[in-house]
Amino acid sequence: MNPEIESAFLEAKDLIKYIKDNNLSVEEETETRKIIIEIIKLLLTSSLVEKDQKRVLQIILTKLYRWTPYLPEFSGVEDLPFLMKQITKSFEILMSKGIKELKIKYFMNNGQFKIDEKKPLEISLEEAITSIETFPTLEEYNNNLIGFINQKNERIHFTRLEKNVWLLDVPSQAALASGIGLSDDSLKTEAVKELVRNFFTDINCMKNLKEKLELTETILSILEKEKQLQKELSKEEIMDLMQINADETDYYIHLLTSQEGYEEEDVPRLQEKAKYMFKSLLEPNLYESIIRLGMDFFTAQKVGHYLIDIGWIEDFPNLPISKN
Repeated sequence: MNPEIESAFLEAKDLIKYIKDNNLSVEEETETRKIIIEIIKLLLTSSLVEKDQKRVLQIILTKLYRWTPYLPEFSGVEDLPFLMKQITKSFEILMSKGIKELKIKYFMNNGQFKIDEKKPLEISLEEAITSIETFPTLEEYNNNLIGFINQKNERIHFTRLEKNVWLLDVPSQAALASGIGLSDDSLKTEAVKELVRNFFTDINCMKNLKEKLELTETILSILEKEKQLQKELSKEEIMDLMQINADETDYYIHLLTSQEGYEEEDVPRLQEKAKYMFKSLLEPNLYESIIRLGMDFFTAQKVGHYLIDIGWIEDFPNLPISKN
């Protein structure tokens, strides 16, 4: 991030904290708020500020304009602590440097370069994502394989079957260690990249991975049918579509109609995924978070919930809003 932009973010955040931590008069508070507004306005006109950052700054500016008892829509001073928390959190996310990467090693065979699984090399997340994006398909190289090993010696392998179809394999040794056995030959490229991001940033990402992927596939089938029909499926329609019983159907309906909560320990990773989702989707929603960003159902729901909590979106619909 440009140092001048980062400094402006920090100044605005510190001024919010100054108001929060001091018992200011109405005049002092109003004057300080005006200074923050001017900082935001300058940032909105800067060519150094990215488009998605300006979207967040515009949200902050709207909240700042609500922050006065002189406006008819102001609902009382009880709103101020909540607004200040949202604005402060927004600046923290804008200034965040990302979460620390785990030490990950990799092995691969792409037809031009081979790294033996017994002698893996360390790799960064950025390098791993680039490798995934440029990896050959089976048609281009029949024995293609790329795998990653974390600090717990868990391993995850990928073979690129087609341009946007991958085989995921959790080897038996890792399966025994983590309590899962998993092979999936229907992953999209974005889902592979998301799995790799999680592998590099969450030491516990392998936990319940099979269940998460299977559940996400079921949820996606329901959402795709609803998108096709442009309506919410009834319980009977879901039972017929998925060939499942009433209790299972009730479970999926509950998941689709409730918000997935998150713990405080989730917040650092949610901050990064919130930035990613907000940057990638003009109107964040569950369906596109799965299809376009490769997120599993639970992660997408948590990120959506978090985006609502920090005030960047008002709701997180299951499907993109129809443009018709």
